[in-house]
Amino acid sequence: MNVDLEFIIDFLKQMNHEISSFCTLSYDDYSYVQCAGSIEKMTIEYRKSSGNSFEHSVLGTESSAIIDATIKYSGGEIILKSNEILNLDDAIEVFTTYYKTQSVLDKYKKRDITSIF
Repeated sequence: MNVDLEFIIDFLKQMNHEISSFCTLSYDDYSYVQCAGSIEKMTIEYRKSSGNSFEHSVLGTESSAIIDATIKYSGGEIILKSNEILNLDDAIEVFTTYYKTQSVLDKYKKRDITSIF
């Protein structure tokens, strides 16, 4: 990894939906976590590569009431589920864990969206 964890966290802390609205942390095997939005409302995605294939998921929290929702980022709007609207604290936790372990904590639910790629 050629980037310092502190640099990543500092970047996440200044995210806003107008200018700096996107961040990706990737490994050489094309696995990554990425987020888009603002510190208050963002989506976080996880891609796990394995050979010539991959799984791509949107991360969310456990919720009994899941409805369609949108968030804004510099490229427009992203449609997702209400339990998938995360924030800066979630991003710091996800990116820190991924930086150290190349995995995502089980507390985040993964909605598989591989089929859209």
